Amino acid sequence: MSRVKVLQSFVLTFVFAGLAAIVAIAQPPDKKAPSQDVSDKARNVKPELKEAYKKWINNDVAYIITKEEKRAFNALVTDEERENFIEQFWRRRDPNPDTEENEYREEYYERIAYANEKFASGIPGWKTDRGRVYIAWGKPDSIESHPS
Repeated sequence: MSRVKVLQSFVLTFVFAGLAAIVAIAQPPDKKAPSQDVSDKARNVKPELKEAYKKWINNDVAYIITKEEKRAFNALVTDEERENFIEQFWRRRDPNPDTEENEYREEYYERIAYANEKFASGIPGWKTDRGRVYIAWGKPDSIESHPS
């Protein structure tokens, strides 16, 4: 072989080896390989909400809780934090904080009971459109009736 051919082979071999190395380095990391120890993953898992808290957030106050409040509640870790949040939630809405009773909370739960009694139609009254409006706005100022 001529000297030029040997040199070309040598250069091409290094070029291909270099390209192969670049391709190997540029590959994303293997996603199947665990990046954390199993015990670390267990610590990062948030415990499931207790049924009472799920009911409170998804049923009881579904129509009056703000997105920010819901986000904050879902970020809480302990039951004690959740209980404090619920207490503060109702305290913020109390029209007369000097009294022992929270008039707003009492009225709110009375509205839910009324909606369940009067507006149920195959589903609980609080889930109906009429129930939702009644719970959010209360008793109407006036009612129009147009019997046929």
